[in-house]
Amino acid sequence: MSTISQLESCEQVQLTAGRIRRQLLNLLDVYPDGLTAYECAVLLGNWRNPNRQHTAPRLTELVEMDLVVEADHRRVNPESSKIPCTVYMLREHWDKKRADELQLNRQNIKKDHCDYTQ
Repeated sequence: MSTISQLESCEQVQLTAGRIRRQLLNLLDVYPDGLTAYECAVLLGNWRNPNRQHTAPRLTELVEMDLVVEADHRRVNPESSKIPCTVYMLREHWDKKRADELQLNRQNIKKDHCDYTQ
């Protein structure tokens, strides 16, 4: 393969990777509770036999870019033989979920304190 052909091939891979990353960001925005790599592959529907190998590398890149986070919970996928899989969430959904949980915890502590002092 010539150097020019290699460069053209590399450019095509980069364009495809960028397109998949954009599709994943859009998909994760629609599912604020997050998705696994396999669920993303199924929902994107671009492959006959969806599997996590099509989406996992791009999700990892998005995590490295700090646009996506690995959630603190896992979910079992049908293809994974009941092994819990990483759930990915958009950073903004993750931050909102954490802020909501913190607010709820503060309210519970305040309520418990009021109940204790009465």
